[in-house]
Amino acid sequence: MIFYLVLGFLRTVSSPRVTLEVLALHLVQGFSRGSSSCITRIVDDFRIVVTEVRDGLHYAETHEWVKVDGDIGTIGISDHAQKALGDLVFIELPEGGSAVTAKTRFGLVESVKAVSEVYSPVSGEVVETNSSLSETPETVNSSPYDEGWLIKVKLSDKSELENLMNKEKYAEHQDGH
Repeated sequence: MIFYLVLGFLRTVSSPRVTLEVLALHLVQGFSRGSSSCITRIVDDFRIVVTEVRDGLHYAETHEWVKVDGDIGTIGISDHAQKALGDLVFIELPEGGSAVTAKTRFGLVESVKAVSEVYSPVSGEVVETNSSLSETPETVNSSPYDEGWLIKVKLSDKSELENLMNKEKYAEHQDGH
């Protein structure tokens, strides 16, 4: 019984789409077979990380997002990215008036685990940076889509948005990363 539960669970975990429903099914099957000690071990070894993906944003493969309002794009990193990085301790952003180019680095985020480059999903001129992040970089962890935005850019080529992912495509992309 334990072998069946573990084998079935491992087969599910190795697939790209692990869902809470599948985990719950395995938990129920395990309890019905009297293998609660095996279940405890699986739950202890398997961490479920739930990330938010918002509608109305355009996402890059590198886990940045842009929200467009007229000709201004607000750029930040996704919930998935901030959770993968861990607690942020430092953020380096460009100054206002700087030019950014799609798919090129414009800043750095440093966490307790790593330093990571941040890429612009679009091209344009930086019109504003989130200056509060120099004092409170952890805001990106607590509010990646609202208070934790990084820069605002005057878009120079709106057609670049066509190369980015919508909510559904980005959710699928996350499953592979």
